[in-house]
Amino acid sequence: MSESTTHRVVMAWDLHKRTRHDLLFEAARGYMHAAIVIFEEQQRAKDATFYNLLPGHFCLARSVELFLKAAISLAVNPIPTGQTNHNLEHLHSQYGKLFLGEKFAFRRRIDKLINSGRRFGKYGQDARYPFDQKGKVWRPNDHTSLAAS
Repeated sequence: MSESTTHRVVMAWDLHKRTRHDLLFEAARGYMHAAIVIFEEQQRAKDATFYNLLPGHFCLARSVELFLKAAISLAVNPIPTGQTNHNLEHLHSQYGKLFLGEKFAFRRRIDKLINSGRRFGKYGQDARYPFDQKGKVWRPNDHTSLAAS
């Protein structure tokens, strides 16, 4: 982090008064901030290896997931649950059906990351572990580079 970075502790005593979608939006913002900090620090330290970027990649995927859930719950009330609960492609598809038009489109490459057909778009499994559920080690690929840029 830069020398000029200031830290502010925020205590929220009214969390029980906030809506679930507001809490999800807040958590999404927190995960996005964490991803940015991790990516910037790895870039500054010139230590942006595939495995050093995994925590930032996880935070980015989690931020997108929570944002999509917050938006969906704002539009239709229930927070998405079930088998597709963590599936970013499914959540993004639901979001796209509820929020139409350029006004609600992502301004960065999030759409490309989610819909790339790579693991990031499904459940973010590669962002959680350095290997798949069968123990096979992930091969670095373009989606981590996109997440870091």
